[in-house]
Amino acid sequence: MYLEHEIDPALRDVAVCTWQHSSVEASCSKVVPDACVDILWDGARLLLAGPDTGPVEVAMRAGTHILGLRFAPGAAGTLLGVPASAVRDARVPLQELWGDRALRLEETLQRTQEPRAALQQMEAALRAHVSTSAAVDPLASAVARALQPSLDFGSFAARGFARSRLQRDSLAGLQAQLAAAASLRAGEREACQLQPVAAAPLGAGEREARQLQLVAAAPLGAGEREAGQLQLVAAAPLGAGEREARQLQQAGASPLAAASERNARQSRQRQAGASPLAAASERARVGLTGSPVPSVAQLSAALGVSERQLLRRCDAAFGYGPKLLARVLRFQAFVRALREHSHIGLAELALELGYTDQAHLAHETAELAGQTPSQLRARWSE
Repeated sequence: MYLEHEIDPALRDVAVCTWQHSSVEASCSKVVPDACVDILWDGARLLLAGPDTGPVEVAMRAGTHILGLRFAPGAAGTLLGVPASAVRDARVPLQELWGDRALRLEETLQRTQEPRAALQQMEAALRAHVSTSAAVDPLASAVARALQPSLDFGSFAARGFARSRLQRDSLAGLQAQLAAAASLRAGEREACQLQPVAAAPLGAGEREARQLQLVAAAPLGAGEREAGQLQLVAAAPLGAGEREARQLQQAGASPLAAASERNARQSRQRQAGASPLAAASERARVGLTGSPVPSVAQLSAALGVSERQLLRRCDAAFGYGPKLLARVLRFQAFVRALREHSHIGLAELALELGYTDQAHLAHETAELAGQTPSQLRARWSE
């Protein structure tokens, strides 16, 4: 059983959560990359789980209890005292990094029997460590914000409704066209069919296209005249508001979903404050969200730093470069969607998250999790 707990509010800038994992019987599971670093307590010693770049097999004996504290993406590099890349894909004793402070925490945890109390002791140790450590690199925080995918799951329903309505309208229009075709006078139909272009044998698709041409060429009844007038209205120049509504309809989104996105963006801008780096991070996030993983050049230009500086500081803060970080954060957004919105199709999720297609999503999950999207869905729907 795996449970997460909210972190102490005083630590929210540097930590995500505390957690506990217990196993009643022997088991084996896969830990997948999440752009984070964790401190683990297995009942005997404290370990540091460095940033993973692929799946890690974890075997647990029956009756095993593991407690953990998860650093926020980009925070561990400063708080560990070594670049995060130094512990990439590694599990090392915390004592090697924190020295006597880690030993004292181990002694305290050995005397603490209740898991939540032990987790609180780990939080207290981190608070003490933060008070004597340098501040987290602000560029790391800006990079993490810029590359964090943003999904409005409420808009899925709105777009689904819009698509259903458009499909119903299209079906009704097609039915009207077929009815009009059936009402053509025999002589008119024969005259149209004797056109020279009709001499060649027609395939199924060509026959349907020819029938639509016949409908368009026939004299219009009252109902058909109304349909033609509606088409003329649709073809007329649009005003600014009408163009925006038409664009929203073509994109499959409702005006309400668009307004929701605008409000969310404005809220993020207010929260970013007056910091130039925070503002650059927000601009980069808006520009890069929903697109393929950006290049180093694109991200460095968006944040206003050189490519070399961006690579060096990301390597120290996250344990790897921004390209892999973007892939991991996008994969974690996919995992969250599986947990919280299991009704959404894999193909739609892939497109929403900026994957080229579902095959691209499958390739990424194979590399980062060692499983297919369907296997991951089954795993987190249990």
